[in-house]
Parts: sequence; structure tokens; C-alpha cells
Amino acid sequence: MSADVLYDRRFDPRRITIREEFALRPARNDVLDSYTPYAAATDLARLVANKGWEVTGTNSTTALVTYAAGGGITITTAGAAADQMLVGAHVNTVQGRVKNIDWLTQKELSFEIFLLTGSVVTQAKFFAGFKLTSTPVVATDDDQIYFRYDATTVATAMTFVASRAGTDVTTTLSTDRFAVIAASTAYRLRFDVLANRTVVASMAVGNTGNLTPIGVAPLPALTTGIALLPFFGVEGVTTVAKAITVQYVELGKLRV
Repeated sequence: MSADVLYDRRFDPRRITIREEFALRPARNDVLDSYTPYAAATDLARLVANKGWEVTGTNSTTALVTYAAGGGITITTAGAAADQMLVGAHVNTVQGRVKNIDWLTQKELSFEIFLLTGSVVTQAKFFAGFKLTSTPVVATDDDQIYFRYDATTVATAMTFVASRAGTDVTTTLSTDRFAVIAASTAYRLRFDVLANRTVVASMAVGNTGNLTPIGVAPLPALTTGIALLPFFGVEGVTTVAKAITVQYVELGKLRV
């Protein structure tokens, strides 16, 4: 099944599709979870915060989420080594539907993100997909499906990770087809879980709009009945701030 055919799944009436273009910026949880009633500053912060998505991570702040001139949001680390800016479904279940929907592995999940890398991609990490927790670390979550980039010294290739009950399959994308990740470059990343819980993934470089299957190694069928959540984020390896811009995230699943 081609990547273009899979993309048409969002028009299937049997499916729920959520497309988030970040008209409101994600904020730290305390912006929505605790505030002084009738105080102008906190009331305004709550009003302009995204209700479905929140920011977490080491030394993360709401101020480090900014609107991007080309659309979407830019998330930037604070500048110390191992600082993170992680965006995921809001932990307060009353805030939005992303957290409350059952993103179960047997519901033929789909995930797509359009992101632009920052001006420097060395000594940087970023990731996007469905996980159990917000960490970019592969070994932490027993079940997960996500794209991952980790350049501790020089720019390298994107990887794709699919894990079943603690067994991780990590595939490095062919540099002959996609090259190493470059600075200030747009990437469209997508994966789809099929009816048998196997995964197909694809990527487009630049604003071409044409997805190319990434040719991952044979992936084990995902564990059934695992509730995952969508996340994306960036982390700095050194003391230089790192950033990515995300124009949209699109999530999909079977309704029942």
C-alpha cells in the first residue's frame, strides 16, 4: 500500500482525524492548572494557552514556545546541556480531547507532522510520534512508534523506532534516498498502523508534499491494547539552544 493511499485514510468516515495547527500556543501545565482568579495576567495566560497540548521537559517554559512566521510554533530549549522542550497531550483530562481519546494500538493509528529544523542540527535531538511517555529515549517505553533524530557530534540521518513489549526495532533512514538531516529544512513525517498492527512509515524532504516510503526493516506487530499518546520535542546536547518549528500535527484512528 503506497504512502499516498494511506494518507487518504483521513477521509474515511470510520476514522477520527485531529489536525492541530496551533492557533493557540501550548503552555506549561501550571498556566491552566493553577492561577489566581480574576488576576488579569493569569486570566490572559489561560485564555491564550492551547487546551489540548502542553509543554514539559527540563527547564521548559511557556515563553519558549513562539509563533512561527511561516505558520505553527517554534519550540526552543533554554540553552543548558540536556534542556528540553517537549509537547504532548495535556495531562488535565478536562482541558481537551487529545488526552481523552483512546489511541490504542489496534485502532489503526496514524501520525503525521510537518516540521522545520533549526539553524543548527548538530548536538541536537528531536522526535515525534506515539509513545507511553514524553522522553525521546528509546529504552524507556516498552511500546512506541516514532521518528527520532540524535546528533551528538555531527549531523546524521533520521531513525524510525517501533517497539513491541520492550523489543525495539530501530531503522536508520537511507542517506542515499533522504540524505542526513540538514539545518533549516522542512520534513514531512508520517506513519500508519495497519489492521494487523504492523507499521508503515514515510517521509518527504522539503515542501514537495510527496511522501516516500522509508524502507524500514520488518517491524513486529505492535502489542494490542496499548494506549499511546502523541508527543514531539527537541533537546539540546550542549549549551547551545536548539529549536524546531512544527506547522501541524495530524492524528488519526478508527472510531470504534
